[in-house]
Amino acid sequence: MTTTKLAAAVATLLLAGPAFSQGGLGSAVRKAQQAADAAKLSIELRRISAALKSGDEEDLEKLAQNGRDAIAKLRAETFSIEGVSALDKLDAVYAGLPKKTWAKDYAGDFAAIIALTPGWVADEGGTVEEMNKRLDEAFPIPDAQPDTQEMFKLFPEDVPIEKFKHIFPVTIFLMKHRLKRPKTITKTTVDDILADKLHVQIGAQVEGVVNWTTDGREFDQDYCFNIGDLHLEITPEWLLLHPHFIKPKVGDKVRVTGWTYWDYFHPAEHDFDPKEKRFTDWEIHPVQSIERVP
Repeated sequence: MTTTKLAAAVATLLLAGPAFSQGGLGSAVRKAQQAADAAKLSIELRRISAALKSGDEEDLEKLAQNGRDAIAKLRAETFSIEGVSALDKLDAVYAGLPKKTWAKDYAGDFAAIIALTPGWVADEGGTVEEMNKRLDEAFPIPDAQPDTQEMFKLFPEDVPIEKFKHIFPVTIFLMKHRLKRPKTITKTTVDDILADKLHVQIGAQVEGVVNWTTDGREFDQDYCFNIGDLHLEITPEWLLLHPHFIKPKVGDKVRVTGWTYWDYFHPAEHDFDPKEKRFTDWEIHPVQSIERVP
């Protein structure tokens, strides 16, 4: 909620005097108080996100320390009990971050997703209780590579875009680094993906001519390329496990298979380059099979 909405909720509370009864607050007063508390927590969560931006740092331990230092500074400010609880939760997340060594190749992006999560919780809205619950469940960060058997339950498949938007940011981020291959593959076209004809997190195969690549300019160790307006990425862990994997060049006609992904966090990632031509949030990421075709 915005500051304006908070002020309106407080005004409603102050004007609700007649709603008092011998048994306690009337329904209108309780609702006004709940709205004011929720608005206050929303503002605090957005303040936290703004203070946790990771900059250009890429080292897990330094990112963790930066996060904890930012939280320590925030503790000197005035927060509600729920806001202090949110700081405690995030401090614990940063304390455990150096153990996630599998994320070292994209540490900065990972920390950026952690930083924006409190603001995302606020944007999802709801009561104080609902936001607290959402923040409790928002950080399923494993110590091991995030595609082990116990992690499968965190990766829903065949998800409509509107539902995908409400999955926890960290879970969505981890999806694009998954190692498991899709059980089934849908042969499709770039145009159909861009027209929202497929769901997110399904196996898809497309053919086309590469018209752009990162060509050595990888910010987070992903090798990126475009087919038309569709963005595709090969992850560093996939390249590590498959050292002879093809990195296509501009002009190559290729057949590509991987997971559909909808990267609506892309502008929030610290390495986002506004000069890069991104016409859509649709991606195939990770790419798990690629071959040149005549």
